Amino acid sequence: RCGLSTGQVDRLTNNMTTKSWAAYSADGKSLYYLGEDSGVTRILRLDLDEMGMPSGSPVTIGQNLGALSSFWLGKDAIFFTSNRDKCIFNLYRMSLEGRGLTQLTNTFADVLSARPAPDEKTFYAVLYQHAQESLYSMDAEKMEKNGNPPLNQDFLADHFEAASKIIPAPTVQA
Repeated sequence: RCGLSTGQVDRLTNNMTTKSWAAYSADGKSLYYLGEDSGVTRILRLDLDEMGMPSGSPVTIGQNLGALSSFWLGKDAIFFTSNRDKCIFNLYRMSLEGRGLTQLTNTFADVLSARPAPDEKTFYAVLYQHAQESLYSMDAEKMEKNGNPPLNQDFLADHFEAASKIIPAPTVQA
């Protein structure tokens, strides 16, 4: 971490594993992140003391999550993309403690990363299909109605036709 006003840099971890997608908990008492070691990806939580420094070792959150490609810390849940079902990357949700694992999408196109809008009513997801990455939006309410395992609903069909595709703006030539 780096103090914006002081420029002081504090090292929070001290090992050789790869770390990415770090996010502070809403109360600022923990830091969640993806850790990769020897090809195994895990969600880790590092508890922090009153000065924001580590107090103990990182703890693995959840189990049997498969390979993880993205992670987002919500208000009261962790959202992540994983290939744990049939080696296809889909969007999952679980509690901050690693319980209540729920698969939110069920598609044959890989969901590489996903993030909710600030109000958490819409999810934006990058899908990889037909050797191309595209950005889609999905209604979170419809995703919440999925069972576990999720249903193949029209808006989350294998080809995502009913999801709203976001078309990138053309590049302006000067």
